[in-house]
Amino acid sequence: MREDVTALTLRERATIEAAREATPELFHRPPVIDGPDELRQAGVELPNWPDTVGYMRFYPHDFIVEEIQSDGKTISTVEPSEATLGESGEVQKTVYADLVKAGIPTPEAKNRLAAALGIEVRFIGTAGIQDAPALTAQRVSFRDASIEKLKNLKLPNLFLTRLTHGKGATQVGELAGNRFTIVLRTEKEVGVSALEGRVAQLEREGFFNFYGLQRFGTRLRSHWFGLLLLRGDYQKAIESFLFDPGPRDLPFFKSLRERAKTHAPNWRMVREVYEACPYTLQYERRVLSALEGGASPDRAIAGIEDQMKLWVYAYMSFLNNRLLSRGAHGEALPQEIPIPLSDRSGDRSLYRTWLDADGVHEEAFKRLVRTFPFIRLTHRTLASRITVSDVHIAACPPGVATTFKLPRGAYATTFLMNLFLLSWGQPVPAWIQPEEVDAKKLFGTGTIEGARTYLGEYMKHIGAHRDDEAEPSE
Repeated sequence: MREDVTALTLRERATIEAAREATPELFHRPPVIDGPDELRQAGVELPNWPDTVGYMRFYPHDFIVEEIQSDGKTISTVEPSEATLGESGEVQKTVYADLVKAGIPTPEAKNRLAAALGIEVRFIGTAGIQDAPALTAQRVSFRDASIEKLKNLKLPNLFLTRLTHGKGATQVGELAGNRFTIVLRTEKEVGVSALEGRVAQLEREGFFNFYGLQRFGTRLRSHWFGLLLLRGDYQKAIESFLFDPGPRDLPFFKSLRERAKTHAPNWRMVREVYEACPYTLQYERRVLSALEGGASPDRAIAGIEDQMKLWVYAYMSFLNNRLLSRGAHGEALPQEIPIPLSDRSGDRSLYRTWLDADGVHEEAFKRLVRTFPFIRLTHRTLASRITVSDVHIAACPPGVATTFKLPRGAYATTFLMNLFLLSWGQPVPAWIQPEEVDAKKLFGTGTIEGARTYLGEYMKHIGAHRDDEAEPSE
């Protein structure tokens, strides 16, 4: 039985606070920058790297994401407007609305909505998943929900607007793309004219569709774990997952892993060390419980199925990035490149040199799906280049603001890494200017003021979140 997330978080916070009081130096680290060294670990190699650091998401409204619906024209915006529904208490089969939120991801928003409306989560439809550290708007559908409850809904971090009756339901993937409005905070004034030249080139040629560092886990190790699984070295995969620190880990977590490693293979004692951080290390604890119960390494890993899939996908993304890096250096690539996790062995031909060097042969893919049937080999492709449109860029007091549109599935950070060395999270660089910017107003696409009326408390400085308030480790 899974433990309550809130209970895990509270237990962990008590431990963290005590440790911070006793050894504050274990909670210091340099600012996070997605620079050349970090991106190379993910297989990315650009011919020319940007030289300006741009800090993202100081406020949620520094990173605004507005969904472009499947007609390619209608945009779900963050501005609130009046509902257009019928009488209170009336139950309609489907109600559509724009969900505007800040500080929580889409799945958490859906869980909160379902609980408040007294319906199952599966009756709430969304086309995509929007991140937590952002101000976002997306179309959502509700089946069999009370009109009165929808109209009077008051929940933390979110509100609903533009409610209308309709038929059907919002399906996954049912969007054309997203409009992004982003503020990047810089240490020094940036010459916008130089950026405009690079932007014009990217609009003409598109940009290479690299997977960003978020694909590789908080420790930037997920692709390594995936490679070990493909090699069939499940014991080493477990040991690496349990004990290898990441380059961005707080010293506190590095020391915790070092201490736990001294107890291996006494899995009970290792788990007891990790009980100090039951939320951040929840997947490690789950694997350790399985090992304590006598599970083989492959069965213990299978117990964290969702994470394990992400490891395998991360290794595929690493291979994709290496191939795309060749394209960035001038090698001709097809418009669509195959993803190596395929039931067609020919799809791996473009990656054969790297697979052979990594000790991954054709039998490895067959063994992987035999051992872990929930992993599927499926022919899929990835666009090698992404088209960006409607790009505008402007100087603003804390740095630079930009707005642009990307097609479905494309990442804003992949576009921005062509212009800036991206920085985010804790610790916030000392040079950050804290002025708030209404970038939508700056570009004439609306304003954030209406959203602030509903979400004011949740549009505060994201940097107020503590370093120790981490996501699960992978």
